[in-house]
Amino acid sequence: MLKLTRFLGESIVIVTKDDILTIMVTSISNETVTLHRSFQSKPGRDKNVTLGIHQGYSPFAERVVLICLTELKRKRVRLGISAPKSYRIYRSEVYSRVQAGQGDPRFVPLKARR
Repeated sequence: MLKLTRFLGESIVIVTKDDILTIMVTSISNETVTLHRSFQSKPGRDKNVTLGIHQGYSPFAERVVLICLTELKRKRVRLGISAPKSYRIYRSEVYSRVQAGQGDPRFVPLKARR
């Protein structure tokens, strides 16, 4: 399971061969986090869902992707993501760079990273 930390307003993007799934943290309270899911499979066929979740609960089971809240601290949440290895999982800011043609940072040689 991949674990990513996100703050309010930040997203995770999951890219498959045919689909793009975006999960955004829309609110954080003491015990609950609200996530907004945007699912795009074909142009004009978007699906949007907003759900509140508690720690350890997994409301998003999208095909073979499982997303659960593993940790909740003040303004920070940690999401656990289980997906096939062929799926690419990005923080939204990294995905934006990939879309802008700046490449996938996972394939940059270690010496070039700073």
